[in-house]
Amino acid sequence: MKTKNTMSKALAFLAILVMISSCNTDDIEASRDIEINNDQEALSTRMIEKNQAVNIITSSAGKKSKDLELTLKAELIPPSVNGSLLQATSVSLSGNSFLVSYNMAGETYHGGIDLIDGKLKLKSEIQFNDADINDVTIIGSDAYFAGGTSSLESPAFVEKISIQKGVFTLDNNTRVNIGSYTATSITNAGSSIYVTSGNDKALGGGVYQFTEDLTQQNYRGIEDARWVAEADGVVYCLSGNPASVNSFDSNLNAKFDFEHLAPSNAESKMTMDVDDELIFIAGGKEGLLVYDLDGNFLSQYTFEDNSITNAVTSDDGIVFISNGEGGVHVASYEDGEISMLGKLELESNESVNHILLRGNKLYVASGLGGIKLIEVKK
Repeated sequence: MKTKNTMSKALAFLAILVMISSCNTDDIEASRDIEINNDQEALSTRMIEKNQAVNIITSSAGKKSKDLELTLKAELIPPSVNGSLLQATSVSLSGNSFLVSYNMAGETYHGGIDLIDGKLKLKSEIQFNDADINDVTIIGSDAYFAGGTSSLESPAFVEKISIQKGVFTLDNNTRVNIGSYTATSITNAGSSIYVTSGNDKALGGGVYQFTEDLTQQNYRGIEDARWVAEADGVVYCLSGNPASVNSFDSNLNAKFDFEHLAPSNAESKMTMDVDDELIFIAGGKEGLLVYDLDGNFLSQYTFEDNSITNAVTSDDGIVFISNGEGGVHVASYEDGEISMLGKLELESNESVNHILLRGNKLYVASGLGGIKLIEVKK
């Protein structure tokens, strides 16, 4: 996850006087540096329906243990803020609906969130004129997201925005500032929300626990906290430098920690996922790292084609790996054994920033290429 330069942050802060002007249309709602667009006719131009087969280029180094049928169902074009195209950063699901978050590459702070329904209709859009949105999750009728602003005093934040009648609204909008430079990830388990903030523990970086009204419950300082994941009541926090995974119970009481093989700089994105008693880590130049739930190293897979493994997602025996400009690879796993299947043959060449597999749906965040929704049949 890119941490923006603090000197540029200071210059940007002195230069920015942001206030979105009022608008007469009922489809636009604005407050502070946030604008909501519910004009679904205008938004519909960003969703392009497809029905194209996606081939898997079989890996010469592995075996194909499972037959997968992949179909590209739709592509979502990213929004623009002040004429600048945003890049997709994460996806979160709620039933058949899903959210997409966006940020801006470089030193400028712009972001967005899209709300898409089960019929692949883009229902509502939020734009942020002075905030990157790095990750998003959803609980009931509320969207929660993690990001950073140009503020010198409190750049990292977690925020909640309500969804009413299928669209975003600023009613009961809540933002809470947290420590360090930017909030890097967010997830929920039950009624708890967990947020990571990096990269400086001395400035409040680490993992936070909030209630649904964003009352802080607990905090644990962790250096360079990149990603948080939860599985079976255990909260896992991934760090890049030092290269480690810390685990906690649901109230952030420490359980155990272990070192992994992928130290990385502060500007690199790293994620992890937990499934079937395996911990998958996106390890940058070190590729895909696999550990058991006790932190024992099991296997490592590296990739060619300028690959920097930045995200990983797993579900029901299948794991997809995003490798930036190196594209998306897929493997199967069973009883701790990993079989690399190959690389997805996608038409566009955008760098892939994030990936999410849930059930038979694969969501590929292709940076400036937006989101690709792929149906997965086993």
